[in-house]
Amino acid sequence: MAEFLPLDEDRRQESALWLAFTAAAHTRPELRPCAAEMQANLHTLMSRVLHDAQCAGGLSDGVDGERESTRLAALLDGLNLQAALLPDRYPPKLLRQVLRRHLDALRAGN
Repeated sequence: MAEFLPLDEDRRQESALWLAFTAAAHTRPELRPCAAEMQANLHTLMSRVLHDAQCAGGLSDGVDGERESTRLAALLDGLNLQAALLPDRYPPKLLRQVLRRHLDALRAGN
């Protein structure tokens, strides 16, 4: 999941591009299908990763994979936006720590 965070220069550029694209899709209807497809693919990937983690015993059986995929996507989106707006306040180390804390909470069933 850390691949989706702006932890280095390449990923910072990818994050900036994604934010610009999603903003453009908001005002340019012809871009919306592509943006929606990309978001759906991201959700599918997160669902698959969480499902596989659950099957491997890394997550409790009580974890709702669909809900947690949505929550994880919202966390990653929020971290990307904050890091783009305030890179000094959201350095890579903090982004990793926040993601790790979230994944640890999932593992614990929270």
